[in-house]
Amino acid sequence: MMTDRPDAGCRRWFRGMTLVECLVYISSLAVVTGLAFGVFYRAMDFWRDMRRFGDQTIRALQCGERWRADVRAATGPIELERKDGGQILRVPQGSESVVYVFSDRQVARWGGGGLKRSWQMDGVQESRWMADRRNQVAAWRWELVLEPGRQRSRRTPSFTFLAVEPAGRQP
Repeated sequence: MMTDRPDAGCRRWFRGMTLVECLVYISSLAVVTGLAFGVFYRAMDFWRDMRRFGDQTIRALQCGERWRADVRAATGPIELERKDGGQILRVPQGSESVVYVFSDRQVARWGGGGLKRSWQMDGVQESRWMADRRNQVAAWRWELVLEPGRQRSRRTPSFTFLAVEPAGRQP
């Protein structure tokens, strides 16, 4: 069938092609946007985990330094007790004692008048205090392992602190 306009069939084909191209562009934009959102949320999860790990590390280092200061300031023999799957470390300081307790996945420091809790660290997987005697030096070791957090974490944050008792004390 002949028409007056020879390009009438071509225009219809170009219009159809433009609609198909528009649908392809929209679908590709939707795929790229979906991937971008996935990457963004995964990056936010990693950022949150890294911040949590940094906060845990800072907290563990502060607690370890405080423990080392307490051991260095000991005025008598340090006592270690094991109770109910946990440990209790008593560090005498003058007429009072500083007490460190590990139980129920947390470490707490009790000290001062009336044994007030001065700090507590949650998320502890394992905590061990042990005497680390070396020749003429009386020392103590604290091994602290924190919970890794998420399942995809490959590393478990662990710390080892060493403290030497005051000079003049025999091991």
